[in-house]
Amino acid sequence: MGDGGLAQMDDQNRDLAAEITAAWVERAIWGEGCKAYREHGATAINPYSPRTPAHAVWVKGYEYQRALTSQKKPSW
Repeated sequence: MGDGGLAQMDDQNRDLAAEITAAWVERAIWGEGCKAYREHGATAINPYSPRTPAHAVWVKGYEYQRALTSQKKPSW
């Protein structure tokens, strides 16, 4: 494999690492939305600007937790 192949692998590894990092960040923001609903319910405030992708990800986590909570039935 020539030097061009190694450089391409380095670029691919760097791209993959960036995508993995972005996924972890997105998962953390989604988890914040879930936690906000569990701890504050309808009074939770999204800390992200509505003009950012993070705002929508947070809302998805919040809505997921809200739907999950509404499906739970009392144990009595």
